Order: sequence, then C-alpha cells, then structure tokens
Amino acid sequence: MVLLGKRPPKGRRLLILSTTSNRSMLTDMDLMDSFASDIRVPSVHSLPQLEKVLQDVELFPNANELQRAMHLLHQAGYGEEGKLSLGIKKLLSMAEMCRQDPDDVAGRLVQLVMES
Repeated sequence: MVLLGKRPPKGRRLLILSTTSNRSMLTDMDLMDSFASDIRVPSVHSLPQLEKVLQDVELFPNANELQRAMHLLHQAGYGEEGKLSLGIKKLLSMAEMCRQDPDDVAGRLVQLVMES
C-alpha cells in the first residue's frame, strides 16, 4: 500500500478504481481516505436492470440475442420480484465469461445466473 502514499510523476495523473462489497474492510485498513470518491452501485434486482447493464457492456452481437437471454431468464422465473439479486461486479465478471463462448452467449449467461 506504499504506492497510495506516493504522488504520480509530474505531469501525470493516477486513477485507482476499487470495488468491494465489504466497505468496512477498507475503513479498517485506513484506505478510505486514499480515495477521492465513493460511488455506491446497487445490486441488479430486476430483468430490466439486467438488460440495461448488458446493453451497456455490449455483450450481445445483436438485439435478438439479448431478447433471447431475457426470455430464457424470464422463463426460469427471474422475472418474479425478489428472485434476482446480482452485484454489479459479479455481473460484469459473468459478462466477461460469456464472451469466451461466442457461439451461445445467451445460454452461457442464463447458466451463470442460475448458478449464482
């Protein structure tokens, strides 16, 4: 953590991003003061929220594949209130795993959501 105490070279800027679901850990380690901003990102709790995130990360090659994924998740019961709860960090990790299987992105996403 020594790097957090050093300034970047003159004429350079330093950006450090951190994600955690355990904010108290950063406080306990006296790291909270090292960050200029603290942005809370709520969990994804509905299919429309999930759809918006997936659109923003451009996971699917076309709108039909995205709609197929949403339909499959709805059929699996994730359209019901209280059924879906994904942290944004976990969802972004899932999206990256889905990119590894470009032949069936929708199927892989549904599988990962159901396993979580």
